[in-house]
Amino acid sequence: MEANATDISVTIRTQPEFSFEVRDNGCGISFADMKQVGDSRYLTSKSNAKGESLHSIIKTCNTCIISKRANFPKAFKKVFEDSVSSTVRAFPTWNYGDSGTVISCSNLFFHFPVRKKMLAQTLSQSLNDVVEFIKQTSLVSLDKSFCLVVDDGLIANVKTSTLALSNPGQALLDRFEQYHGRGENAVVISRREFDGVFVSGFSATSQSRCVQYAFVNNKSLDVEKFTKKDEFCFDYVLVAECPTQDWSTIYQALRNALFFCKMGPISVPITSEQLFKLENEEKEFKPTSLSLFNKLYGNASRQPSLIQTKKGIHELMEHAIQQRGLPMKKNRSPSLSNGVRLEKLKYERNEISSFKFNKEHLARLSVIRQIANKFIIALLKDQNNILIVAIDQHAADERIRLENFENAILDIVHKKPGPKVCPVQYSQTISMSSENGNLQNLLTTFQRKLEDWFWRFEIITKEHNKASLHVKTVPCLFIENETVTLNHEDMMSFLSELEYDSSSWIPKRIHEIMNSKACRGAIMFGDALSNEQCRELIQKLSQCTLPFQCAHGRPSK
Repeated sequence: MEANATDISVTIRTQPEFSFEVRDNGCGISFADMKQVGDSRYLTSKSNAKGESLHSIIKTCNTCIISKRANFPKAFKKVFEDSVSSTVRAFPTWNYGDSGTVISCSNLFFHFPVRKKMLAQTLSQSLNDVVEFIKQTSLVSLDKSFCLVVDDGLIANVKTSTLALSNPGQALLDRFEQYHGRGENAVVISRREFDGVFVSGFSATSQSRCVQYAFVNNKSLDVEKFTKKDEFCFDYVLVAECPTQDWSTIYQALRNALFFCKMGPISVPITSEQLFKLENEEKEFKPTSLSLFNKLYGNASRQPSLIQTKKGIHELMEHAIQQRGLPMKKNRSPSLSNGVRLEKLKYERNEISSFKFNKEHLARLSVIRQIANKFIIALLKDQNNILIVAIDQHAADERIRLENFENAILDIVHKKPGPKVCPVQYSQTISMSSENGNLQNLLTTFQRKLEDWFWRFEIITKEHNKASLHVKTVPCLFIENETVTLNHEDMMSFLSELEYDSSSWIPKRIHEIMNSKACRGAIMFGDALSNEQCRELIQKLSQCTLPFQCAHGRPSK
């Protein structure tokens, strides 16, 4: 992908043993880089964990890399067997175009017998995961074509879309239909801007499936894991693009929106048996107060009575249509051509539905009691309204603890470590080659930010074009009477984060530690609280910067 490839193909063979091959037409790997590729974990031009993936693959299977640069007379080949690399050799029989790379892997998990046995037992699921990964990757890479072949059978073959730039929403729909067939009544969005966030995608009605994807800056949200399929009866794909520094905020906001939004299902044709059952269900037409009846159907002169026959129900419905116009329409389903579809009654908007709960209201809450040892129930009086508020006790205490940790470990104003972080002596030497100056350049570029977090190091140049990195000190966090030391691997991870986003100043590992400590030490579900403890918890919560979400981004009210 990062080699500017426009054509990517994956070939998988399950017999006689599991093996796979990935081929692209990208810019290829130079001879100098081929000598280094795969030999060291941190020698990479890729960001985050992607740069370590090839090194990890080489540790688990036999690997062959063949690559050719554009306008170069020959290709080069490098082989890894039992995690040991061979010398780079010329490969004269290249016939895959002007440039590209081919990576072949076999004997997977050769020194992990348990995992190898598990792969054989779950081969079908593993293949499904591969298909799903390629599908998701192709949805956010409309300018590339993808091909997947399994045991000489063509599984997927999608071509480059000519609408990728001019109409990305339609291009997404076209590519989606190549996998799942044609959708109905599709609504397309193409690069619509919302406060600096560009959104493309589509939604289409679906009677028999529920295929839904969402992406932020090409990273997928696990929609299937946190949506209930019976609440959604349509397909959609949403692709959001935002500035790198806003990625985590937009990602979490979209995830929360999809998780907590209330979306009604698309109408499904009602069978005659279902309609008969609906019409004979007494609980839907029990006597009600005259005021409520007037609110639903308009003014009436008498109290409605219980009607138990189908004829009586139809008379009541006809009366409602005449009085207020109960929304009904013909069902378009051929199986019920003369029937009707019942729709939910639309109540008038309640004044309380527009009420916005904020931090100021937290301090004014009156605790009623704790229920089920899980939630704190409180009362809020606002003008003429009375609200009942339920607060997740675990999420609330987790947020309080997290912000306490942030105040101790982070100096937000000056963007540096707080008083609970100090350096400790450390000694670790990492070998690296001076031929590939990418790592050394990164260390030099971001040395100030690394030293701000007490990662102090020295680059030692040796003979024969070799160099080593000597780490002298690392940061140590004091958190809840415990110490947590970040090692040289955490430093390398932070370096990858800085390469991806140079404006970052907090290592991701710091966030992970604070979130974990905040969660594990917080009040849990099942912990009984007195009313005084509940009041104290809410009072502390009202002083938080983000009181309405826990350390993981979920709302607490």
